[in-house]
Amino acid sequence: MSLKGKKYNNQSEFTEDFKGKDLSMSEFIKCDLSGVSFSKAILTGSKFKGCFITHQKSIDFKEAILTNSTFEECVFPGIVLENTSFENSNISYCDFRNGSLIGCSFDESTIENLNISKCRIHLSSFLNSKIISIQYLPETHIPYTRGLKLFSKKRQIYRTVFINYNSHLDFTEFCHTEARKDKLYASAAKKGFFLREISILLVALFGILTDYGTSLQKWFMCVISIIALYAIGILNYSKNLDMLGSIKLSIKFFFNLDSITNHSMPFYFVTESILGFFMLGVLVTLLTTKIISN
Repeated sequence: MSLKGKKYNNQSEFTEDFKGKDLSMSEFIKCDLSGVSFSKAILTGSKFKGCFITHQKSIDFKEAILTNSTFEECVFPGIVLENTSFENSNISYCDFRNGSLIGCSFDESTIENLNISKCRIHLSSFLNSKIISIQYLPETHIPYTRGLKLFSKKRQIYRTVFINYNSHLDFTEFCHTEARKDKLYASAAKKGFFLREISILLVALFGILTDYGTSLQKWFMCVISIIALYAIGILNYSKNLDMLGSIKLSIKFFFNLDSITNHSMPFYFVTESILGFFMLGVLVTLLTTKIISN
């Protein structure tokens, strides 16, 4: 039975297996597509309007062909889009938050009011796309994961997004920032062990200084991490301090509120004080950059 041009209205259960099938020119109107897989399906010219998923079941368009398709008012949180082709499509008023956009092509498409907040965006292309409005708050933990992997192995981890400069300016700048970071990480991965670690730290600093909306949050997380690590070291070394006392002492030296000569472990405290000055410089740079940008 051919599925080409078939129309589905207000359906919540599907007996057909859509994987790898030709669904060209088909229509899905106000359907519950929870758990439905369109993996490797041909959906050229298809239309999805008012569709949604429930019960936290994702919808899978992995390696699907959606050229010249239309998506209107669809709510697909956690959508799986891997090596999916959206060329010359129209996507409007859709919610794809927390999904995966890996190796996707949105070239020549028109995008209006699309929510891709917290999506994993890897090697996806928006060349010559018309982006009227888009919500794109990035998934914040990926750069840390990427950096930690590079500490232990030589591997290239890409999160590059390609886009033209003629559309949504903030999103475009975000994409190009990610591309620059990926290029730096790839370069760091090729270095020897010690140079690689130093390079990764410098790239991480670049990420803190350039990420939209999350820079101050990342700065605060770095400060807390440094203080906690030094507090653990003090606790292990000193027999006279409990955890709370170690944290207080670590805070004092991080913010240079105590004299190093009054304590043992001078080299240990000197390094924390240097890091304190360094993070203060990063904070001043962040605030200056944000003030100038505004």
